[in-house]
Amino acid sequence: MILRLLNTLAWKRPELHLRMIVWWVVRKSGYFELVQRCRDELVESPLQVSHLELVPGRSRKRILYVIHWYELGGAESYALYTIRIARELGHKCFCISTVPGQHKERSAFQAQCVETLHYEGKTTGQSFENFVADYMREHLIDVVHIHHSALMYEALPVLRQEFPRILIVDSTHIVEYYSGGFPRLSAQYADYIDTHNVISKNLIQVQKAIYRETFGSELEHKKFFLTYLSSLSKAESIETRNPNRSGKVITFYGRLVAQKQPNIFVAIIEYLIAEHPELDVEAHIYGEGDMQAALQSKIKKSKCPGRFHFFGRCDDKKAVFESSDILLLTSLNEGVSLTSYEALSYNRLVVSPDVGSQFELLCQECLVPLTSKFIANAAERLFEFLSNEAQYNEALTKNAHNLEHIRKQEVSCAAIDHLYANQL
Repeated sequence: MILRLLNTLAWKRPELHLRMIVWWVVRKSGYFELVQRCRDELVESPLQVSHLELVPGRSRKRILYVIHWYELGGAESYALYTIRIARELGHKCFCISTVPGQHKERSAFQAQCVETLHYEGKTTGQSFENFVADYMREHLIDVVHIHHSALMYEALPVLRQEFPRILIVDSTHIVEYYSGGFPRLSAQYADYIDTHNVISKNLIQVQKAIYRETFGSELEHKKFFLTYLSSLSKAESIETRNPNRSGKVITFYGRLVAQKQPNIFVAIIEYLIAEHPELDVEAHIYGEGDMQAALQSKIKKSKCPGRFHFFGRCDDKKAVFESSDILLLTSLNEGVSLTSYEALSYNRLVVSPDVGSQFELLCQECLVPLTSKFIANAAERLFEFLSNEAQYNEALTKNAHNLEHIRKQEVSCAAIDHLYANQL
């Protein structure tokens, strides 16, 4: 009943929808406050990636990747990236997905793996523990790398007992404020995991805090391996942004799903135009997902439908950001979003909710608190940047400095080589 009401309000009363989301999903969960609290406790990674070098002659492994599904969200993009590096290093890669879906990107995984499977319990007639144990024995697996699979976490006690010498690694990205998500599972099953690969400093503290609250003891700091995902977003050269051109462009670039809140993006643009009708601005929307039809219907009924331009999915990032002035994120939560890295690598500004670990990349001026007034506050922040070039450039410079620092700890071939050699 509550989910149905939220879905209705998402399109008819986005400001009320946001108020309910903030109260119900964010403020009423313990994880939102936990993530915020851990921001004040950041420490350096136990290992500095920039100091690592490829070691020739390492033994090659047979690595099983267990993922959510064959789509390209942030976790799956990173999974595919690690698989590509592992293959380049000479490892044999196998992949199993564990959540039903359209699996539209399975061919990309097939191009890198010896085999890709999707576990479907009803079809196999086996429990996942038995299925994956049989698979690991048959394919002589040396390393298991978990990229967002609840089934695999739950199977770890059985698998660790049966395969005590196998290296088990997991990668986590984002804390779901309502449930804790995969970082919670990672912390709760930490005793069965050799290395926690995280994509932000904040996640280290969050998972240690969850472990502490669950077991009353400390999770060893040396078990964490920080690799920022900035290396997934290397830009081509594009034309320098012209601040004097007419028609500023605010861009939405991502999946059209509830977590990304594209309905809130539309509401912010409508608010911005209503409050500042003199502003020559348009909105470009790139993406696909289950909210696409509703989003297009909402735009048609908007008071300013001509200001919105829908392009569908576009993998040509150069074209997306060359025509953009500001990337606007409206997600309920994030880790450190890949689209933020992409926009900054193309020298474009990002305005984002102050959620997850976005603060590790973006300066405070680009972060808008996720409150019931987010729509109005985000619209005003956009107006300030679009009407004040000095302010825009100052924020861009701060973000570029943050990105430069982050790149010293970004994922690399040498980092993945050390990860699978268990030399951390």
